[in-house]
Amino acid sequence: MIRGSVAIGLLLGTLLCPAKTSATQTAISYALTIPALPLGDALRQLAEQSDYSLLASSDILPDIQSTPLNGEYSLNEALSLLLTGSGVKGLLQDKMILLVAEAARPDKVQAAAMQTTQSATKVLETLVVRGYRDSLSASQAKKRASALVSDAVFAEDISDFPELNLGDALQRLPGMVAERDNGETRQLGLRGLGPNFVRVQVNGVESLATFNSVFDHRGSAGRTRNFDFNIFAAELFRLIQVDKTYAASQDEGGIAGTIDLVTPKPFDYEQEQATFSVKGAYNDLSQAYSPRLSALFSRQYVNLGALLAVAYSETDSSETGHRDWGWRTFSHKLDASIPANTPSQQSADLVGPTVASYTLANRVQQRLGLTSAWQWRVTPLWSLDADLLFAQLQSVDKEYNLANQDPQGLLALQSDAHNTVRFAAFAQADIRSEAKYSEVQTRFINATLKSHYQANERWQWSWLGSLSESQFSSPVHDKIFLQAPHQPFSFDYGDERRLPVNRYGEDLRRADIWQLHRADVREDEIRNRFYTGELNGQLRLNQQLSLQLGLQYKDFLSEGFERRDDVRGLNDLALPFVASALAHPQHPQYQVADVGQSFDLLLSEGLIGRVSGGAFSRELDEASNRPGTAFDVQEQNTALFAQLDFSYRDLRGNLGLRYLDSQVRSRGEALAQTQGGSFTPVSFSNHHHQWLPAFNLAWDLNDSLTLRLAAGRNLSRPGLSDLRATTDVSIADNRVDNGNPNLTPFIATSWDLGAEYYFAEQNFLGLVLYYKDLDSYIVSQTRLVSFDELNLPDSLLTEDRQGQLFALSQPVNGQGGYIQGAELSSRYEWTPGFGLLANYTYASGDTHYQINGQQVRAPLLALSRHTYNLTLYLENAIGGIRLSTTYRDRYFTQPDNINMFSGVNATQFVDAAAFYRLTERLKLSFEALNLTNEPIDLFASPVANRPLVHTQSGRTFQFGISLSL
Repeated sequence: MIRGSVAIGLLLGTLLCPAKTSATQTAISYALTIPALPLGDALRQLAEQSDYSLLASSDILPDIQSTPLNGEYSLNEALSLLLTGSGVKGLLQDKMILLVAEAARPDKVQAAAMQTTQSATKVLETLVVRGYRDSLSASQAKKRASALVSDAVFAEDISDFPELNLGDALQRLPGMVAERDNGETRQLGLRGLGPNFVRVQVNGVESLATFNSVFDHRGSAGRTRNFDFNIFAAELFRLIQVDKTYAASQDEGGIAGTIDLVTPKPFDYEQEQATFSVKGAYNDLSQAYSPRLSALFSRQYVNLGALLAVAYSETDSSETGHRDWGWRTFSHKLDASIPANTPSQQSADLVGPTVASYTLANRVQQRLGLTSAWQWRVTPLWSLDADLLFAQLQSVDKEYNLANQDPQGLLALQSDAHNTVRFAAFAQADIRSEAKYSEVQTRFINATLKSHYQANERWQWSWLGSLSESQFSSPVHDKIFLQAPHQPFSFDYGDERRLPVNRYGEDLRRADIWQLHRADVREDEIRNRFYTGELNGQLRLNQQLSLQLGLQYKDFLSEGFERRDDVRGLNDLALPFVASALAHPQHPQYQVADVGQSFDLLLSEGLIGRVSGGAFSRELDEASNRPGTAFDVQEQNTALFAQLDFSYRDLRGNLGLRYLDSQVRSRGEALAQTQGGSFTPVSFSNHHHQWLPAFNLAWDLNDSLTLRLAAGRNLSRPGLSDLRATTDVSIADNRVDNGNPNLTPFIATSWDLGAEYYFAEQNFLGLVLYYKDLDSYIVSQTRLVSFDELNLPDSLLTEDRQGQLFALSQPVNGQGGYIQGAELSSRYEWTPGFGLLANYTYASGDTHYQINGQQVRAPLLALSRHTYNLTLYLENAIGGIRLSTTYRDRYFTQPDNINMFSGVNATQFVDAAAFYRLTERLKLSFEALNLTNEPIDLFASPVANRPLVHTQSGRTFQFGISLSL
């Protein structure tokens, strides 16, 4: 029992300068094991297990037994359950629990505190969220309390730093690397491994959200397991938890780690909440303004809590620069009468650009998110939680390219030491203006129902049922191609420039030189759906040990299609169209078609589609499916686990084993292996099982130093397109990709060794060494073949691909590989509120690839050797400012038959933010993203560094005001 007028240390000295607890600190979840005890003893256990100090007067505590706790609770939840019916109220101050009578009179402890300051009750009941600095402290506390190697980011950190979507908010965590699209983070990798190795959960259940890229060269919505974080507004989430080691009680699937996106719950807050935020954004490249709104409402009714949050934003952004269809063998020969600058220029080893294209894309997006949560404490021993998340991202895209095809009459040529054609001039080429208009949409829904029941002092049970589904659709994807035939043309990549200088013989603004050349229509659809059910039991063996047992069933389905049709070679028909000169921000102006009006004119001509064989129309059916894109993959996974959790003195951790049984079915249309073969329906099934052990240990050597050791075995499943039972034919990209339904998962054995040093209250230094041994690594075997060797129907070959070679590839389970590295993270404050947050990750690792029949050892795809983030912050009670820079080293994206590998060069982004509190509840904010207008620079060939894509998306500035009631 708590004895005397003050028990568990009378820390009145801390009350002399009371610091108010932020919502981030009270929202941290703690793994608590507290049996039914006298109330005072139970509260003392709570203080010890949460590392809080307890301040109370003995005469306010009734002599009653407490409700047992066994599971994860925030401090508010735990106090509410323990103190129900006691007449005592728990209030939270920095690292301290203050117990007061629910009546208004001050008790003895409060009276003592009031001698030097205000009433503790009044101070603590006025809750102030101090923002970024508080969220860092909360993240540190959660990191240290976890038995796993992990990181966390709280809502205040998310809201107070520059971001356009959820992915932007996560990219600053240690080991995280971002893949960007049109100025926003789209996908995330971790610790040198790509997005395919990162498992994403929403409120504890696996989910998959898919969107597309604004540029065609980056592809449509991917049939991958890569999660597109740009679906979500960051304001929808209270906490993002990143676990980098694995426990047997966790869902398998993330060799790199697991990102859990946690939406807010009503019992996360001490009292009713109402917050509002309004922002306006401006992009200096698109020169457009757009709004951003969010609100949250939360209320508690004794044992019932309800919450609703909404976020809406619009963005109007542009991306501009250069892109190429790929660097390939340069087949043009220089006229013998014109001397070449080097003998090698007449050899067959020269590599030149396919299309040196100027490009511009504009994307107007509307992002809507809703989350609702209900929490019902049915009895002190039984609780029900329901969470619903809905998100919708809509986009209207316009893309313009000034390309060239069929160049003839090579007049001049220059190449470099890598046989890269840097300059070429042609007597004539067909200059092509491409205009695309598309509408795309993704709808995502996640509904989860959880229940927890404390059967007795030793046993507790929990169950979960969930549906998570995303549906991507692009019902409109129209293109109009104009052509100015037989124009003099040259490209110049001289002086190592990343943006070529193209020259044309005519003024491309002239309408009379353009003809209607071609029209394309396309439709895409992808649906990903998870059904998840879990049943878990936990047996408390004694004060130090507990045993978890669990059963999980997960049914996953991915299905979709891509449909296309076109009409080509329209030049001689002299068909009408509508066009105007495009005011390009960086390159010469040229005529582009108005897609909508030109299509209306074209459809009235009664043309026959090349693919469908019927009337050319915007409405497509199965007859227009692009070969190899209409397929589905279904996975049924059943898992059993047992895990022993232990906590003894300064040691804590877990030891467990997970058994996984997986059945995979893949259906589609495969190519018959005959000359000019046809496509026939096929279905494949595959079955495998795995034993996945895991061990995590944290040792608090003293108050400042924590050591960690983790070992485990985990898997990541093959990409969905790799598992397809089809042959994907892309004539436009000179690629034919065979699927492989018999692929087995990536399997890795992982080791982590770390140390964390916490000093001077706020400061922190951590180092983790990690190693992952991959039993097998899925790679694509690829080689160049002629069209005749592909056994494809002749009707698929277009006139512009006659005589060209095609890359034929198939994914296989390769020889395996490894990845090893070090992760260093730190926080240091010179004075309270003025500090530096820094993290650096080093990663190395490689595997074998099959390219042109030869085995090549090279780094893993998406692996950047060096990444770091630096954030300098200055903050006090009335305002603050932050400056951050994020660096990612170059990495490979795919093997290439001509260039060995394609990839992305190093990037460094600089962001800044500032805020000012007009009052305790009213805040102004200013944010600036991508201050240096950093380009996204893709290359072909790691040695030659040939410019493949080079685009910039401009700077974005946001000004906002937020109100908390």
